[in-house]
Amino acid sequence: MSYWWVNQGKSYRPERRAGILYAPLFDAAGRRPVHWEALAAAVVGDVVLHYADQHIRAVGTVTQAAEDAPRPYDLPNDRWEDRGRLVRVRYIDAEPPIHREEIPLERRLGHPATGPFQGDGAVKLGYLWPLTEDFGDWFTSTFASRTR
Repeated sequence: MSYWWVNQGKSYRPERRAGILYAPLFDAAGRRPVHWEALAAAVVGDVVLHYADQHIRAVGTVTQAAEDAPRPYDLPNDRWEDRGRLVRVRYIDAEPPIHREEIPLERRLGHPATGPFQGDGAVKLGYLWPLTEDFGDWFTSTFASRTR
């Protein structure tokens, strides 16, 4: 089992309703950003922390690995091409949502460059980032009462 951090922003609500994660195959320049390609590595049973508006809004479990799929009609289309990867996820809402600042700075600072945090502990731009097992275990045990 792996842990993932997904930055959803304005895609959170439609992706939450549909029970999915989705990213295009290519960006406007024809490249495949590593944070979109990460969808191909998510497997059934992986745990996903869903981040939007400075909060972890839900903790999800991957229920179906990535498949090529057309862009779901209700996702924002301002930067999306028509084909992408779709992962099915069972979302469990965090009650109340967990603010980024509830994650101690020292937990965010020690993360590898491939993770979701910048060198100063702020959240990186991008979509899906791997988390260390240590961070994922700490997060799920620390916030278990808010993500059941």
